[in-house]
Amino acid sequence: MCNVLVLGDVPSFFNSAKSFVHYHFVVGTPDAAESVGERLFLETRFAQAFKAFLDSGGKVNDPLPDGDPVLDDTQTIDQPLPGPFAGFTMNCRTCHLVDEHVSTPGGGMRTYADFARRSPLPERPDGKLTTPRNSPPLVNATLDRPGGLLLHFDAEFATLEDLIAATFTGRNFGWLPGQKAEAIHHIATVVRGDNGKNNPAQQFDGQPYHILFTGTDPAIPEEFRLTSEFRVTVDSGTDQQIFDAVVKVVAAYVNSLRFSKQDDNGRPIRSPFDIFLQINSLPAQPAADESPLDYSRRLLQIVQTREQNGTLQLVTANPNTSDGKFQFHEQDFTFGLQELQGLKLFLSELPTLPPSATALAQGGIGNCLACHPAPNFTDFQLHNTGDTQREYDAVHGGGQFALLFIPTLAQRSANPQIFLPATDDHPNYQEPFRAIPSVDNPLLTDLGVWNRHYRE
Repeated sequence: MCNVLVLGDVPSFFNSAKSFVHYHFVVGTPDAAESVGERLFLETRFAQAFKAFLDSGGKVNDPLPDGDPVLDDTQTIDQPLPGPFAGFTMNCRTCHLVDEHVSTPGGGMRTYADFARRSPLPERPDGKLTTPRNSPPLVNATLDRPGGLLLHFDAEFATLEDLIAATFTGRNFGWLPGQKAEAIHHIATVVRGDNGKNNPAQQFDGQPYHILFTGTDPAIPEEFRLTSEFRVTVDSGTDQQIFDAVVKVVAAYVNSLRFSKQDDNGRPIRSPFDIFLQINSLPAQPAADESPLDYSRRLLQIVQTREQNGTLQLVTANPNTSDGKFQFHEQDFTFGLQELQGLKLFLSELPTLPPSATALAQGGIGNCLACHPAPNFTDFQLHNTGDTQREYDAVHGGGQFALLFIPTLAQRSANPQIFLPATDDHPNYQEPFRAIPSVDNPLLTDLGVWNRHYRE
């Protein structure tokens, strides 16, 4: 048996088919965690509503007689659409949709987002039916950024694993503050009892979780053979160990959600802007040691010079599809004069802040790159966009948000139970500043990052 593989072992090791098979099963398959994580991302039995089904006498692998009503519809900013998970209980994909509504009128392709004003919640005794915010897109959500990750609109989570763990044990899945241990035990119960016969499993590997998490069983298809860092012995592992393994593989899957460079047929996937850069041999990325802001400024200078010289080429069709159109969108695939003007407006900066009357009168300056520098078109920072004030004043009247009492840090620290969001350790915190404005209660609003560090 080979327990350690060193460089000198490689030639003779791989000459033996038997040793290769043994090594392959022991080591596992790179990126298998992403495949297993996708299955768990779709798992519909982790929610509190499914535990209620088990408590009423149901079994882990039994079909639900009735699903959670919150999954009957997909909420949008317009009218609801039929829910793709109707008849089940909450899973991650419910709020992070992809192609479920591609052929649904009013639906379309999505980037792991719900396109709702606020994401729906399972009904529980606290009376909350939606989250204070909607679900942000997950594609490219974990790109490297200065200072590391700050996830959610209030920068609540500094790691993807923390976010996933809180989601699986939090209100999105129907768990109330104070029920974290109960949620973890329930999720471990589902993993232990799974037989691989339910719907998500049949879409993937069809193996029970207790086999899948070994990473070495010969029955596991190659693409699902977990490497050692993702494995857990389900039959003897603790609830926490099983839960941590679930979180880890889901994090691997979410971290893999990046915009693709080619479709399933190997054809390049490019936006009109990408094609515009390509056909004009314009730089698509910052140079070494060049900041995104400086790259954006350099790109604007090159575009303006080339336009003055009359050498810019415009885009009239998609060169990578047979019909020259987008695959999933109705608008024309073009980067013409209007788009060029928009790019220059987007990348133009104000000479002074606040802007002078002359600059405002002259126009033509969007200053968008101040927060949205290319090539990712984000600075990965937190900004006050004014949405909270706008919504609050729409509910209570113009100018009312400015009159709202917002405690200082000292006041907040002295009375956290009054001002901060509830946690598992502090389930009775009142969280007035991570709430939906209400006509009946003028103290409620969503201050976003103001709630940061409330777990500390």
